[in-house]
Amino acid sequence: MKFFPIALTAIISMILIAGCTQQPPPANNSDNTGNPPSGSVTTTNNDIVVDNGSMINETIEISLEETGLRSVNVSIKKGNTIKFINNSSKAFWPASDPHPVHTNLAGFDARQGLSQGESYSFTFTQEGNFGYHNHLNPGQSGIITVTG
Repeated sequence: MKFFPIALTAIISMILIAGCTQQPPPANNSDNTGNPPSGSVTTTNNDIVVDNGSMINETIEISLEETGLRSVNVSIKKGNTIKFINNSSKAFWPASDPHPVHTNLAGFDARQGLSQGESYSFTFTQEGNFGYHNHLNPGQSGIITVTG
């Protein structure tokens, strides 16, 4: 019977020692090349905010999935590119508002439906809030906010 309290004390001591000596995982402050990250991406539901300081020429993806658009509302810096990708079995035609004329932002219009696996990219060179939609299903829409 004297062995039980000694064994119990030994087990508890080992658990406490193991818990106190465990190292936390390292902070992710590189891009696997040793370089610090160029920015951060924050997502909430279907919104995405890219905080990349003054970096330009970044590409952010918005995709059409079987369940609808992913990353609906996006905030980027001027000079960044949005790549619209069709991951669904239905055609996807990304274009600027308003439907059906696409005149809010000249050039922002794929001008045709994208088949599954195809993509369309547009580089935003002016600041503002730009509504966009799927021309083939205008209820699939969002806003791209471009800042300096």
